[in-house]
Amino acid sequence: MSAPNTDAAALHPLEIQSLEWVNRLLSGQMSSAETEDLARWRAQSPEHEAAFAGAIRFRRAVRAAALETREQVARTAGAPQSARLPPPQPTSAQGVIAARRPSISRRTLIGGGVAASLVGYAALRSSNDLWPTVTGEHPDYRVAKGQRRSLDIARGVSAELNTDTRAALRRTPKGAELQLLSGEAAISADAPIVIKAARGETTMAAGRVNIRQDGGSVCVTCLEGEVRVSRDDRAVTLTGGRQVTYDRRGLSAISSIDPGVVGAWLKGQIVFRDVPLQQVVEEINRYRRGKIVLVDPALARRPVFGVFQISRIDGALDQVRRLTGAQITALPGGLVLLS
Repeated sequence: MSAPNTDAAALHPLEIQSLEWVNRLLSGQMSSAETEDLARWRAQSPEHEAAFAGAIRFRRAVRAAALETREQVARTAGAPQSARLPPPQPTSAQGVIAARRPSISRRTLIGGGVAASLVGYAALRSSNDLWPTVTGEHPDYRVAKGQRRSLDIARGVSAELNTDTRAALRRTPKGAELQLLSGEAAISADAPIVIKAARGETTMAAGRVNIRQDGGSVCVTCLEGEVRVSRDDRAVTLTGGRQVTYDRRGLSAISSIDPGVVGAWLKGQIVFRDVPLQQVVEEINRYRRGKIVLVDPALARRPVFGVFQISRIDGALDQVRRLTGAQITALPGGLVLLS
C-alpha cells in the first residue's frame, strides 16, 4: 500500500491571504487600521468572504482537535503489558470515488504560521503516557491505542480487550465479574459471567458477546449463544446476531447486525459498509495516536465501503483518500487534516 499523500495541491491566493488574516486577527495584536483593512478585504467579493470563513473553520477544527485530545489524554494511560495485535489477513476494499478541491498543503500551513496553533496539540500528544487518570476509577487493566490484550477471567471464561480500553476484574460470591470502564471487550464463556458497563449489566452462561462503551453509551452484541442485558428495571435477551444499546435514556430496541462486522477487530480488521466518513474517521482515531480532523463538513457524509487493517492503521488514510477523493495533509504531532 502506498504512503498517504501529504502534500496537497497549491492553494488559491485568496486562501493564503485568508489564513494570514486569521492568524493576525487571532494574535490579538491587530491595530485599528489593520482591522479596517481586513473589513475592506472581506468586502471585495463573495469569494473573499468565503475564503475568510473557510480559514476560520480550519482554525476551529484544529482547536477542537486539541481540546478533544486533552480530554482523551486525561482519560487514558499507557499499557506496557498489552500485547501487539496479531498479523491480519490480506483483504481488499471497494468504495465510492468523488473528486474534491485541493486542500491546504503542509508547506503553506507551516510557512504561513498556521502550524503555531498546533503547539498545544503536539505537547498534549507527547505527554500521553504521563497524564494521570482523573476519573477516580482504578482499572486493573489498561490497553493502549493500537494494542490488544487477552484475559483469563475464570475457568471457562476469557476476554479480549480492544484498543484504548480500561477494565476491572472483581470476584463475588456468585463468581467473576468484569467491569468495562471504557473501550471494548469480547467475552467468550462456557461458565456464568457478569459484565458491567455504565449502569447496565450483561449476564451470560455460555456464548460470546461483544460490549463497547463510549462515554455513557453502551452497545452489547451477542456474537453467539444467548445473553441477558439489563439496565434499571428493564431487561432483554439477545441471541446470536442481535444487538442492543443503552444510555441514560434506557434500553433501545433490539436490532439485527452482522456479527462478522462487529467482531472484525478480533481478526485485526475494521469493516465498513455504507458508513459515513465522519464515523469512519472516529473509528480510525480509536486505533491510531494523534488525530484525524475532517475540515470540510460536506465530506463527513461521504459513504465508505472498505476493510482496514488495524496493524497498518496509518495506511487507512491512503485508503480513505482513494475511497472518497479526500486530500490529506499531515502535520506534526500526528494531526492529519482531510479536506
